[in-house]
Amino acid sequence: MKILYLVPESADDPALALHGSSKDVACLQAYFDARRLCVTRVAVARRNRAAIARLETIDVASHEVVVLSLPGSYPRLLRWIR
Repeated sequence: MKILYLVPESADDPALALHGSSKDVACLQAYFDARRLCVTRVAVARRNRAAIARLETIDVASHEVVVLSLPGSYPRLLRWIR
C-alpha cells in the first residue's frame, strides 16, 4: 500500500519540533516507519493554491491512501485530491 502523507511546512522546522502539530507529525511518521509502510511524506504550504501547486508535481493517483496532518481547513486541496 502506498501512502501519501501531507504535512505542514512547519513540521520540518527544528525550532518547532516540540510544538503540538510537529510532534503529531513525528509520531505518525514513527508509526509508519515502525510498520515499514511505503510512505511519501510531502510538506505543503498553509495556503490552498500553494499546496495544490506542490501536489501537481507528484503522482497523487499512484497512492492508495492520502493522510492529511494539516491544521485548519483545506477545502480546495481536498476537492483537488478527490
